[in-house]
Amino acid sequence: LEKAMYIDEKILGETDSQTARSYSNLAVALEKSGDNKGAKILLEKAVKSDEINFGRTHVRTAIKYSNLAQVLQKLGSYKDAKTLLEKSMQIVESYFGKEHTHTARSYSNLALLLNYLEEHKEAKILMEKAIKIEEINLEENHPTLAISYSNLALVLEELGDFKGAKTLLEKAVKLDELNFGKEHPYTAKRYSNFALVLLKL
Repeated sequence: LEKAMYIDEKILGETDSQTARSYSNLAVALEKSGDNKGAKILLEKAVKSDEINFGRTHVRTAIKYSNLAQVLQKLGSYKDAKTLLEKSMQIVESYFGKEHTHTARSYSNLALLLNYLEEHKEAKILMEKAIKIEEINLEENHPTLAISYSNLALVLEELGDFKGAKTLLEKAVKLDELNFGKEHPYTAKRYSNFALVLLKL
């Protein structure tokens, strides 16, 4: 990946879209290996390239914003990550519409960060939007719904709505049992989260 990147930089230049793709590919590898600072540098270059080649409102640029935001969160740069996720969400919403699963994913990504930043009410609104979209577009037993129900349950816990959290986690548990079985690690984790909510009731 490093060789490919160096070749692209030399022949095509740092702002070429193919070079940006090489930056992104290597950034993914660096992030997986724990080198988030290295990934950040490359993703910043990829963002700059996409902004030049496609503009700041293009869906490809939105993907780069989201990828960079993910790395920034790991580095503790939460405000910068929030700004990028907000930009990405607006672009995705405009490009795909407010009822698309890609838009739901953007809502969820921002909501999780907002919840971490203790902006729970805003997180709740976005998570509810995401779930509404997913319930319309996905199969009723889709495992993604279990994740979304669980994420919203975490937000409701923070807001003190333990009954609401319990209802959502019951749904998540049923879906995990259906999709993975009762002895799968995903299901076990959901049982644990459910038990913790029950203790708060």
